[in-house]
Amino acid sequence: MRESPLQTHVITPGMRVARVIYGSVNILLGLFVPFFRPFNGPGDALFLLLFGLVFVLYGLYLVLNSFFYRLEVGEGFIRRVGILGQREIRLENLEGYEGVKRRGVLFFREKGRRRALTVFLNLTDQDGLLDWARTHGKDLVQVRAEEETDKISQDERLGTNPEDRKAALGKIKRLWKFVMPAFLVMFFWGWVHPKPYLFFTGLWVLFPWGVIFLIHYFPAYFRLNAPSNSPYLPVDMLISMPGFFLAMRALLDWHVLDWTHFWAPFGAITLSLWIAALTLVPRENWKNKSSALLFGFICAVYGSGATVLLNGTLDRGAWMTYPTTLLDSRFSGGKTASYYGTLKPWGPVTETKEWRISRWDYENKTPGAPVTVYVKPGALKIPYYFIR
Repeated sequence: MRESPLQTHVITPGMRVARVIYGSVNILLGLFVPFFRPFNGPGDALFLLLFGLVFVLYGLYLVLNSFFYRLEVGEGFIRRVGILGQREIRLENLEGYEGVKRRGVLFFREKGRRRALTVFLNLTDQDGLLDWARTHGKDLVQVRAEEETDKISQDERLGTNPEDRKAALGKIKRLWKFVMPAFLVMFFWGWVHPKPYLFFTGLWVLFPWGVIFLIHYFPAYFRLNAPSNSPYLPVDMLISMPGFFLAMRALLDWHVLDWTHFWAPFGAITLSLWIAALTLVPRENWKNKSSALLFGFICAVYGSGATVLLNGTLDRGAWMTYPTTLLDSRFSGGKTASYYGTLKPWGPVTETKEWRISRWDYENKTPGAPVTVYVKPGALKIPYYFIR
């Protein structure tokens, strides 16, 4: 027989309205996406249809689940009920909970199961739910922080006694409060205005390697995947941000002509960084296999950007020029503007095709105007082009 709950928490009215609006926007976007002009010319209709279907389904889920979702707690269980089903954890199997109120989420852990029961704190009577969690379960984040603090206090690399070790860690933390913002300012400066270009390219390429060696040689201070109240200094952002900056700059600044020779250096760079991290970073930095796999994805983003930028910035080959004619041009909006032009066949290209062009060409050249395609072989044999 199903037990009746002592407390039932539903989504707050304000959050329900926000979720309905957000879900409706997703549904409308999904309905209109198939009618957008294809991103890279004809042939993308099926992709756009599937892409739109994902938006519609996600929007429907948000709207409907806003009315069906509830969280039930009792003396012997916690139960989450939603449109896709329910999940219950018996109190005797509850290992504890993770998360804090300012993050807006709680993760209830069940013994013997890797997947947590996730609860977002946009529910009625949040304080009552938090009181129930504190009464019936352990704060696993606090438990882990206390274990790590005990471990640091016994680490002889920080000093000969607990007081010296605590003082050494405190000194590094005070210094880190100034170092970390300086790094962030430098990263974003390089993103908005990457001048000198070679300096920022080299910085982003080398930085993840430097962070890996930092964790390897100073494991008593730095940690990947550190919880919010961990005594260790978290460096996740420093190792992930450069890869995303590299990938975005590669997308915006370099136009690859042929991807055939891209995959070998991409695989080598990605795997070398991933293997180095798994080998040099102490095992306790990896919570589980999922965190190691997620870092593999970060390495792939880094590898894609690093391959394209190194291919272009290290290239010393000669330019090859091919005159052709602009047949049409278009603009693609979004978070970053892109411009495309349809060109007559040129050089090794034997068909009329759409290519990325500059904003200046889009605004100043009309259909029928002559243009020139400039091609270089690339340091890694990945040819790239510019059109003027």
